[in-house]
Amino acid sequence: MKVLSKVKYFDFFLLLAIVPTVLIVSFWYYNRIKEKGNQKSDFYDDIPINSSEEDILNRKQKAIQVARLIKGNKSKTSLAIGIVGEWGNGKTSFMNFIEESFVDEKDYIIVHFNSWLNISINSIINDFFNTIEKKISIYSIDISKELKKYGNNVLSINKNSTTETLLNAINIIPDNSLSDNFENLNTLLNKLDKKVIVFFDDIDRLQPNEVFEVLKLIRNTASFDVFNYVVGYDKAYLNIALEKNNIPFSDRYYEKIFLKEFPLPPIKQADINDFIKKGILLFETEKEEELESFFNLYNAFNFNGENVFESISNIRNAKRFLNELKLSIENIKDDIYLHDFILIKLLKFSYYDVYRLLFSKNNYLENSDNVMGGIHKYTHYKLKRINSKEGGVNSFSKSVLNEDVKSLGMFSSSELSIIGFICERIFGDGYGSFDVDQNAITYGHNYYRYFEDELFESNISNAEFNDFMIKSLEDKKEFVNDVYKNDRLIGLTLFLYKVKIYKDLESKEEYEVFIKILFYISRLKSKDRIFKYQGIDFDFLYNCMNDYNDLFISKFGYKNIEEVKLFFKSLFYEQKDYYDFECDFVKFLYDRHGHSDLSLPLNKKEIDKFLIFCFDNNSKSINGIDEKFWDCYQLCFVKDWQIQNNRSWNSISKTIDKNRDKLIYDIIPKYYIEFLMYCIKPQDWFGEGKNSFKIGLSIEVINKLFNSVEGFISYLESNKFREKIEQPFDFLEEFILFVKEFNKTKQNIDFEFKYQPVIDKLNKEKLKWNKN
Repeated sequence: MKVLSKVKYFDFFLLLAIVPTVLIVSFWYYNRIKEKGNQKSDFYDDIPINSSEEDILNRKQKAIQVARLIKGNKSKTSLAIGIVGEWGNGKTSFMNFIEESFVDEKDYIIVHFNSWLNISINSIINDFFNTIEKKISIYSIDISKELKKYGNNVLSINKNSTTETLLNAINIIPDNSLSDNFENLNTLLNKLDKKVIVFFDDIDRLQPNEVFEVLKLIRNTASFDVFNYVVGYDKAYLNIALEKNNIPFSDRYYEKIFLKEFPLPPIKQADINDFIKKGILLFETEKEEELESFFNLYNAFNFNGENVFESISNIRNAKRFLNELKLSIENIKDDIYLHDFILIKLLKFSYYDVYRLLFSKNNYLENSDNVMGGIHKYTHYKLKRINSKEGGVNSFSKSVLNEDVKSLGMFSSSELSIIGFICERIFGDGYGSFDVDQNAITYGHNYYRYFEDELFESNISNAEFNDFMIKSLEDKKEFVNDVYKNDRLIGLTLFLYKVKIYKDLESKEEYEVFIKILFYISRLKSKDRIFKYQGIDFDFLYNCMNDYNDLFISKFGYKNIEEVKLFFKSLFYEQKDYYDFECDFVKFLYDRHGHSDLSLPLNKKEIDKFLIFCFDNNSKSINGIDEKFWDCYQLCFVKDWQIQNNRSWNSISKTIDKNRDKLIYDIIPKYYIEFLMYCIKPQDWFGEGKNSFKIGLSIEVINKLFNSVEGFISYLESNKFREKIEQPFDFLEEFILFVKEFNKTKQNIDFEFKYQPVIDKLNKEKLKWNKN
């Protein structure tokens, strides 16, 4: 009996250890939508759309159609619907639209399950039933318990024979068959009188054997009558996965699983163009008429099949183009012609070497002879012809620019056609003296306004970047050091952002060098704390370190994910005097995945451990209540998420206890007088009157470190704290008296300190206050 007891306790804690932290994120999404309604970002990010109000591809009606199919399902059997689309085609956003139709429906229980966040088949099964069980427990504890038992029964079947024998020996596997358990649970779920909708995302990121297991869950193991599944997947990948599991006629296999598939059509160029148009209107609201005329003009010239924005083939690149356009236009918006500026910056974004050539105006432009005369003849420019005596229409094909662009040897015939189309729109004969805006680029005195952000040659050419990409790691570092020294690093990072690691990199060595160079750039000393880490984007870096469809193994030849993680850990733990970029990056990951499991590059436990390591290292640099102290203070907390009132997720501050304890018991005692003086906060300059100067406490810091003012008082009076500080305690006792007086009213109070440094600090603040 003693042995059995121990085994059961072990089993209990084992289950606790493997229960993932993935909870339902639907109401967290709702909070995000609400938050977006109150805040407008200046720039576009690259996260799935959460609300149909943001629908840019006109998919809302199709999502409503799917929702109606689910609501209209009167059958007493499980229903599965497939949302089919290529990776990156907006499946997650579309599923969010479907979910909107059920937000206020009390007859439905919404469950989100992201199987990709798990590391094995057993983990997927365990996580699936735990996720469902947590949602069901809100409505019935008894049913949730039965669901948990059923999940354990299913899990036991997937274990190896040795483990199964052990489970049988200790009576964990029940006598009833899985089929009996299923029927009993199915009956109970029907009594719940609610439908369950499970949103299955990222199934096409799983390994083939895991895909097969998930489909078995949907079709058999968890096909309860009241369950409806909405599953997003790439159909081509599912076919491959099933074939690798020796499933013949794979199409027919999942036709039996999914009642209906809703294919998401590829994003059309017209949708991208419309998105760009609407995006520009957000920051150029006063030029709506000019923008309308630009797109009308573009449509008018689309008769020959040319598409100005053809190089921007997806919404992600459209967002990047809009971000770059906004940055470029901000300081010169009143001095440019929007038609020309959009096209010039499109050349910069998609065909940078052409843009760079145009910077040499004298080489590629000449005075126009196709104007009515007068001063326009000397100020209006057109493309320079190869044969200056040749007459006819001024076209790109006959220009010097075309010859030099072709000589670069880096553009396809279709790209050259688009480049020519753009250049003719800017410098063609259609722009006569009567229809040219006074700020147009074709007026010579306006020309370099359009290159104002390039005047200091801060960017990198395609040729330079291509050469950079084939360099060794050490040569790459040398190149980075050079462009960093000459203020050209931003240009290099813009090129790096356009690298698609699974397409542009061919080997494990190339991949590791690429990631190492991103870390190297991020670690370069910044000129100020605002532009930290040379602007390296955390989302981009995370996406480069995230495994899609197990491509780290299949594409780059890693043996397993553990080998990938060892590489990542070597980057984070690389010996340094001070860790800052790494800390902020992993905290970003924790925040981004606080509601769910995170595996790569580090999981949450590994992040906690790394932050403790960073604290131990960085705290050696503290010399008072200085910048390094506050950096370490930030390492005591991470942003996490908790479910609130069973309907939504709430952001909370999670404490890294080891770091906090070291801060308050090892570091603050060394500089306690300075810390206590920091905690004394005078009233702001808008106080009650010129003769009033009340003082209070830095409540936010105190509450985070000590949970409350009372906790702060207990800390200051504790032997553990007093044993580590220097005597005498005169100022300490005076400060504690002040804190207790403050705590009575929870408001700023009148208090006369006797400790001279505090008096000096307050007098200095009072002098500022009186001046205002």
